[in-house]
Amino acid sequence: MNFKNSKLEKRFNNFWNNDVVTRDAKIRAHFREGTIFFPPTLEVNMLIKRYLEALNTLIANIIRMCVDFNDKEYINEYIKETIKTASADFIFYKTVLFYKKWDLNEFELTLKNAHPLFKEALEKNGTIVKTDLLLEITNVIK
Repeated sequence: MNFKNSKLEKRFNNFWNNDVVTRDAKIRAHFREGTIFFPPTLEVNMLIKRYLEALNTLIANIIRMCVDFNDKEYINEYIKETIKTASADFIFYKTVLFYKKWDLNEFELTLKNAHPLFKEALEKNGTIVKTDLLLEITNVIK
C-alpha cells in the first residue's frame, strides 16, 4: 500500500490547508494590520503557538500512521517539504518580530516545544539555539 495519492495523504493535505495555512494567513495578516484588541505580541504569540501545535500534530501523525506504507522515500520527502515550508514561515515570523522590535523571548520559548525534526531544521537555519534533540529525517520511517 502506498501513501502517495492515498486517502490518508489527502487527509494530511486537508489538515495542512485548513489548519496550518489558515493560521499562517492570520499571522501574516496580523503583521500587516495589527489589532486594536490585544497587544501585538500577545496575539501573534498565541497564533504562532497554535501553528506550531498543528505542525507538531501533523509530523507526529505522519510518522505514526505511515509505518506500514511501502513508499517510504515519498513519505520522507513529504515530511521534508512540510518542515521546509514551516521553517520558512518561522524564519519570516522571527524576522518580522525582530524588525518590529517586539519581544522575541516568547517566540523562542514557543520553539522549545517544537517537534524534534522541526527543531533540527530550524537549528540548521540558525533560527533557534542548538539542542541535543537531533534526528535524521531519513531514519524516521524505515
